[in-house]
Amino acid sequence: MNWERKHTILLSTHILPEVEVTCDHVLIIHKGKLAASGSLRELEEQAGSQSVITAEIDGEIEDIEPLRQKLSDAIRLETEYAGGVTRVKVTTDNPIEVSQRICALSIVQQWRIREVKPQKQTLEDLFVRITSEDGKDNGEP
Repeated sequence: MNWERKHTILLSTHILPEVEVTCDHVLIIHKGKLAASGSLRELEEQAGSQSVITAEIDGEIEDIEPLRQKLSDAIRLETEYAGGVTRVKVTTDNPIEVSQRICALSIVQQWRIREVKPQKQTLEDLFVRITSEDGKDNGEP
């Protein structure tokens, strides 16, 4: 029996952590067109071109505008308040500089930072970036 045969299995899913565990090659289709294709390693390298910095700050940040101004060159800035902590996620090409700016601003604003950490981009991060790349993705098929 020859176990060396190669097989292709087509898996269509939006559960990308599952894809990372089970697949060697990925095709990302967006609005009916091929948006990206490659091995997981190739797509991970592409996703790795940007970093996400996550900062956890005690309490709720009442005025987010100083943060927006200080990080105006960020690719994406998200804030979320839950459980007494504000989580700030910044997608950037300059993770070291962004981390330093967040820390400097925390001193000026008297924010108590619990943690500032870089995160590796995932296949899901890449998918979101590719499918919203035009900045006009409003959920239309």
